[in-house]
Amino acid sequence: MTRSKNIAILGSTGSIGQNALAVVRTLPGFNVFGISGHLRLDLLVQQAIEFEPEYVVATDLEGANEFEFPRLSASKFEVGPEKLISLAAHEQV
Repeated sequence: MTRSKNIAILGSTGSIGQNALAVVRTLPGFNVFGISGHLRLDLLVQQAIEFEPEYVVATDLEGANEFEFPRLSASKFEVGPEKLISLAAHEQV
């Protein structure tokens, strides 16, 4: 039995982050535990719906305060650049 490896994709809405998620889609054995984005919050929400991560971090305080995040039962939304540290250092990643 293969165990899934939890990963966090910081900057998942950028080009490298999107490519990383494209790779994850094709490879078994990876669970997207967390994602983060800065300005492209619509895309961040789409990724959260698709991958159902435990944590979703929006780093742009001003933009996130004006954005209406949907209620996603599988994900916990957090706001602020300092939340990236918590996500990257999470014991499950």
